[in-house]
Amino acid sequence: MCGIAGISGWQKKPEELRAALEGMQRALGHRGPDDRGILLDPKGKWGLIHTRLSILDLSPCGRQPMTSSDGKWHIVFNGEIYNYRDLRPGLEKAGHRFFSGSDTEVLLESLAREGMGVLPKLRGMFAFGLLRAEDGQVWLGRDLFGIKPLYTAVGPDGELIFASEVRAVLASGRVPREVSPAGLDGYLRTGSLPRPFSLVRGVFQQRSGTWSHYVPQAAKPGSLLDSHFFRKIGFEREPTTPDGKTMMARVRSALEESLEAHFVSDVPVGLFLSGGIDSTAIAALAASSGRKGMQSYSLGFRERRHDEAPLTRWVARRFGMDHHLMRLDAENGRDCFQGYLEAMDQPTLDGFNTYCVSTLASQNGAKVVLSGLGGDELFGGYRSFSRVPELKKWSERAGILRMLLPVIERFPGARVRRVGEILGESPSLEQEFLAFRGNFTRREAQSLRKEMSRELGEWEIRADLYDNLGRLDRDRFPTDADAVGYLELTRYMRHQLLKDSDVFSMSHGLELRVPFVDMGLFDAIRGLPAAIRYQTGKRLLTSAVPEIPDYIYQHPKRGFTLPVETWMKGPWKDMFADVHKRFPEALLQPWSRLWSLKTLMHWLEKHGFAAGD
Repeated sequence: MCGIAGISGWQKKPEELRAALEGMQRALGHRGPDDRGILLDPKGKWGLIHTRLSILDLSPCGRQPMTSSDGKWHIVFNGEIYNYRDLRPGLEKAGHRFFSGSDTEVLLESLAREGMGVLPKLRGMFAFGLLRAEDGQVWLGRDLFGIKPLYTAVGPDGELIFASEVRAVLASGRVPREVSPAGLDGYLRTGSLPRPFSLVRGVFQQRSGTWSHYVPQAAKPGSLLDSHFFRKIGFEREPTTPDGKTMMARVRSALEESLEAHFVSDVPVGLFLSGGIDSTAIAALAASSGRKGMQSYSLGFRERRHDEAPLTRWVARRFGMDHHLMRLDAENGRDCFQGYLEAMDQPTLDGFNTYCVSTLASQNGAKVVLSGLGGDELFGGYRSFSRVPELKKWSERAGILRMLLPVIERFPGARVRRVGEILGESPSLEQEFLAFRGNFTRREAQSLRKEMSRELGEWEIRADLYDNLGRLDRDRFPTDADAVGYLELTRYMRHQLLKDSDVFSMSHGLELRVPFVDMGLFDAIRGLPAAIRYQTGKRLLTSAVPEIPDYIYQHPKRGFTLPVETWMKGPWKDMFADVHKRFPEALLQPWSRLWSLKTLMHWLEKHGFAAGD
């Protein structure tokens, strides 16, 4: 796990290339506190940098940038290839003699021999930049689910700039500090940055499950590189549904296999424990595999309706874990909030819980932790699986209410305005999903962008920027529930949960692994009928892991919920005064809107996009 960055196609002085790369490396220092590496082209046309968090092969042999055995290829790689030991014998048979025990060497030599054709064989989380030494051509790749981040920009001289975080791309000094209208629109609408945009004009996210190819001087400045899918997420119904016993055995086996893969490490592996079904399932499976004394981490609060400390302690004792608890209140939470704002790579309305529990894990010396993220998306733990199809049906039958749309849109309250937005659209699952998960409505986002353009510069104000991201191909999904599952995986989880989990764990030099977000597990269950996969109470998961105590899945779902709304209205009110001063109060409810605008304003000011008040 680490931070990666590179530049190719450089046209200026070599010493300026080194300065740009060193600036990017400093910006990524938190991602790799154990070591740093830099590789420069003798002719000054390209360079690669790496910051290392040592997890596999802790020796100097695992250092990056790494060069292939024939000297033709260089790689910088962020992530973990969990099946690298399975791929290694084939390379040895082909004649490669390994000098390290790292997955990086396996990935590099596999790419050197098979090219991008090897990507569907990889099990893990990854983002990499592969560079051909002779001409500076670069191949970029990112894992299927988008667990590991990768951003690209094409500079003013046609040079490629790529990095693990947007802040590192900015640190190159080769990207103008201009806001992306589409990125801003997407952020206001959803609370996260939707692919392929970032908040910076000309800086793009590498699409998940794809690879891209850069030829020096062949790319247009400010452009998005063409991407090629090596795999897409989809649900294809199996010809026959297995009987219950066979199905449970398959799911159990896939869960155990995924967990074993995610335990591959040369340092201890811990667990973020929330007291919910997903993290408890991981704890139960780990105990069943004979792992005792595993370190677990959770948060506790004075506010009883948020406090699950007694529950997490009980789960930890039941499964023989060494438990650590951080008691968070408005006072020490205030310090955490300041640290959270500084750790952000892009604005977000989520991730504070990950930042806080990562602080606890880091203070106790952890380097790798597991998370239950992804369980709700795979096994139907969200209300969206029932509510979004219901909203679509309601919208289809609400034709007469559309006559009242001009009146409804004038009513106060975010929920009423959201209803108005639903009525103003042709009924579709994407629209209803956005209504369920969304932040500001289209009209509100347009108004906010117009207001902010006075300070950040003029741009064309359109109402459809976010909607240009495309519509679902409904033929790919057997049922509406499958389509909602796809949206949860590729919108909410990919754009927000995974991105925030990476940034806020890595801000503490901590590798976060997600056993539920696993290609092998996904393949084991994606062909089952949606009615089975998304049973109420995540019954498919709880049946496959009967060690989960009954009390856990009968307990109301809360997860890592924090009492921030209470704090924002009381002890933290002064920290949000600038947002109240700037924007109409009607737009600041519910609290998530206030939070999202606070993080946006802080990020813009910190990175020189706005002067602030």
